[in-house]
Amino acid sequence: MIKKSSKNPYSVFLKTEAGRHWEKTGVQRRAGVCVPLFALHSKKSIGVGEIPDLQLMIDWCKQTGLTLLQLLPLNEIGYDFRPYDAQSVIALDPMYLSLEELRGVSLKPFQLKIRELRLNHPCRKSYFDDRIKKAKLFLLGEIYESVHERLPAAFYQFVRKNKFWLEDYVLFKVIQERFAQQSWESWPEVFRKRDAKILSLLAKQHAHDLEFYRWLQWQLFEQLSFVKKYAGKRGVLIVGDMPFLAARNSDYVWAHQDYFKLDLLAGSPPDLDFAKGQRWGMPPYHWEKMADRRYDYLNAKLKYAENFYHLYRVDHLAGVFRVWTIFHKQPSQDEGLFGFFDPEDETKWEAQGRKLLRQMLKSTSMLPCAEDLGSVPDCARRVMEELGIPGMEVQRWARDWETSYEFRSPESYRPLSVSWISTHDTSVLRTWWKDEAGTVNAKTFEHWCRVYGVNLAALRGSLFDLRASAPGRLRWKEALKDRSCFLRMVSKAASKIPKLVLLYESTIHEREQFLRLLGTNKISPKLLEQALLEKSLESNSIFSIQLLQDWLSVDPKFQVVDDPAYRINVPGTLHLKNWHLRISFSLEQMKTLKVNRTIRKLVESTDRI
Repeated sequence: MIKKSSKNPYSVFLKTEAGRHWEKTGVQRRAGVCVPLFALHSKKSIGVGEIPDLQLMIDWCKQTGLTLLQLLPLNEIGYDFRPYDAQSVIALDPMYLSLEELRGVSLKPFQLKIRELRLNHPCRKSYFDDRIKKAKLFLLGEIYESVHERLPAAFYQFVRKNKFWLEDYVLFKVIQERFAQQSWESWPEVFRKRDAKILSLLAKQHAHDLEFYRWLQWQLFEQLSFVKKYAGKRGVLIVGDMPFLAARNSDYVWAHQDYFKLDLLAGSPPDLDFAKGQRWGMPPYHWEKMADRRYDYLNAKLKYAENFYHLYRVDHLAGVFRVWTIFHKQPSQDEGLFGFFDPEDETKWEAQGRKLLRQMLKSTSMLPCAEDLGSVPDCARRVMEELGIPGMEVQRWARDWETSYEFRSPESYRPLSVSWISTHDTSVLRTWWKDEAGTVNAKTFEHWCRVYGVNLAALRGSLFDLRASAPGRLRWKEALKDRSCFLRMVSKAASKIPKLVLLYESTIHEREQFLRLLGTNKISPKLLEQALLEKSLESNSIFSIQLLQDWLSVDPKFQVVDDPAYRINVPGTLHLKNWHLRISFSLEQMKTLKVNRTIRKLVESTDRI
């Protein structure tokens, strides 16, 4: 761990191209928390976490010594509830509005309806009911009707300043309503191809509805920009999350179809967790067309986000350099198996990535932090180091993947990084230790058995302890600790089944290797979370950010092991509980927890305060 008395090794970041961004943020060790707004709730919340709730979350950060608050995307998601597949990459989602904090509104005529809405959508369950969005929008429509004839000057100023993206967004919303929320690709041709006369006529016919959607975005702007000011005064920096790709059914793709390669879908190549890769469905960018217009939309997206955030997360950094693409006509069951990188020419990756990241630095004073996980080209981390953009070090994946599979010491983490225990796409630490560490992904293992002609049906009971295996995982039998024993069981030479050997060797000793990271061969589950939080905080990474669930897991009263709702998202699935997490504690209760003192001591003892 880098001590306070040492010469500040992070000062070199000031000499990079992101230097002015670091000056604003400060080159100091910080600890933080990551939580989706929809997971929070206070006494005032109606059905889902609301923007003013973040003020209580900031107070909790101040209390525990955390100076970074990272959110998941707050973009308009329509009714699909997938934040990284948002219907707008700029507009915010109105379900996060607080009715009681609306500007320029008298709520006296609506108190009974607000009370009924709160009673019908309580915050008691372990996941939020997304029907709250439609119910809240209906009431917001009634409230708007009471004020639309006397909107303040600030509203019209907001509309003028944001016309570039706002007008496409409100048109998209109104046309969507007209065609029962169908994708724009199924709209009549005059709307699909944006016939100027038809859109002008529609704007006149639906002027009132368009103004309603503008008003919603103005109210969101007012509430969230206030939260940023509130955080700044308390020494807490808000980290926003910018979805890298735009949903195919989004205002951005509809309004700028030439910016996208609509015959292709983005995804990820096959790996150890996803044997067929992934097919996300969003169209890849046509960067050359965007460059011709000086990246106008990218600039607008980041400049607008600057009103709300001090830093931001660059989602899917690898895609900035090259993105895995699948032809739209490829059967969906093939997932990402028959894809290819775009650009296909590997020699173009570094130049493209450097150009785009420089454009991001130029567009905003917010410091970018990159999600550089998964299959990332070598040139990506080289460019990040050159520009001064921090990446991610995730404890359970920071390993020697070439030879020993041992976990890397946190002292070896890149100073230009953010250290994590879990991410929004993974299980929380306690669940990982209980159900996943020392196991193999069942689908992946089955896939490679088929490829290599290994009869898994005959071997399953011999290789795995099925009673100790969690759904979707296979736990190795204790007797298989020896590699030669494994090879005898499958009756194949290692050279004939390289992927199965990799799966075996990287997981069979995982728990023992993880305990060696802590310098022990045994630890009670109650102490595990605190020990690993301390390890992550001790790392050389300039920032250490953890999921709220992992921070709270230090408190034994916070039970997350057997509740699948406490996982934010399971990638590659459409499970109804994805993106619907709700933390069991209210924000008011969180401020009274005894564990808060433990968290603060951990932060102080690792020089992150």
